[in-house]
Amino acid sequence: MQSVEAGAQNVQEKFVPAMESSVKFWTGISVVNYALVPVHLRPVFVSCWSIVWQSYLSYVSNNKNSTGLLSAFADEEEEQIDETTLGSSLKLLH
Repeated sequence: MQSVEAGAQNVQEKFVPAMESSVKFWTGISVVNYALVPVHLRPVFVSCWSIVWQSYLSYVSNNKNSTGLLSAFADEEEEQIDETTLGSSLKLLH
């Protein structure tokens, strides 16, 4: 069982960055969803991205070195992915 200090440190190291990433991720998904996706396909679109988000959360919770959304997908030796690359990827989906 973890101590209170270890639990607080875990929240600070993983939960806060995950919440910050959540705001970035779901804001972009929502904009694309409401602006570009036909009404009858919106639940499917969000469900597909929900799988991606759940995979990310699993990665963050099980990886001791994870610090945020963009660093999760960048190799240690490669340059980190910037937000414009992520936005360009979303445009390709339409």
